[in-house]
Amino acid sequence: MLETEFLGRRLPTPFFIPSGIVGDVSRLQELDLSWCGLFVTKTITLHPRGGNEGIRVWDLPCGMLNSIGLANEGVEAFVRETLPKLASLEMEVLVSFSVYSEEEIPGFEGLFAQGLWAVELNLSCPNVQHGARGLIAQDPSLSHRLVRAVRRALHKDTALIVKLSPDVPFIEDVAEAVISAGASALTIANTFPGVAVDVNRGRFVFERVVAGMSGPAIHPIVLHRIWRVRSRVLDVPILGVGGVWNRDSALAMAMAGADLVGIGSALYHDPAVGSRIAREVEEFLQRQECTWTEVVGKAYGDI
Repeated sequence: MLETEFLGRRLPTPFFIPSGIVGDVSRLQELDLSWCGLFVTKTITLHPRGGNEGIRVWDLPCGMLNSIGLANEGVEAFVRETLPKLASLEMEVLVSFSVYSEEEIPGFEGLFAQGLWAVELNLSCPNVQHGARGLIAQDPSLSHRLVRAVRRALHKDTALIVKLSPDVPFIEDVAEAVISAGASALTIANTFPGVAVDVNRGRFVFERVVAGMSGPAIHPIVLHRIWRVRSRVLDVPILGVGGVWNRDSALAMAMAGADLVGIGSALYHDPAVGSRIAREVEEFLQRQECTWTEVVGKAYGDI
């Protein structure tokens, strides 16, 4: 009952590990991934990034803040060293990458030439500097131009998923802009910008002050963003990410319009949470005598 089709691929479950949750792919061998239908890699940039200085993670009663800063080995080392390790996983792998300008796109030709079934273009990391204009995903026209350029550089059979920022007044405008530029699906959403103060030191926690918030507190806000996009765009798949921690939060995200549901920061607190959610959702579907596909978008009635 959990099987679902996504961009032409048959997934055993609709649950996935979002980008950035597992940075070291060798750790995947230590985890129970029977609940997981899709793994999204950490976001790769053109050049290696050491990430942000200082404290990188700060726990909150309702979630967590992180300021990792897209730390990664760069695209050349990823293709040479990491991609071969991912080939042994018994699940679909979605490679996430980020470009800051059209000029960087040719540097990813080695990645694009690997015959990937799909990639995720991350336009929206809140804890790296994108210049005076802010995040690319906050500007519909800039997002359209960059997605169009990436789409032209990809093989025609490679699906392009675009990861949006929730920190925009009209996320549906950005969604329509990237879809018109060639996006095959949307990831909604990245973390929300937040600030923490260490009262014992009397200082902001993070060197950059602003960090990315995840966890249960953002779940209703992510549902709001999914609702805004799904109400405008009915036929493009959505990967929902943000604050899923139990059965009901996963089902709510699906009923709000997410075709796939990510389980992210909850794994830090309970590595078994994915297995439990998958089992309890399947039990729910059995009692309701329906499939996952029938649950997706159920909150909208007959639209």
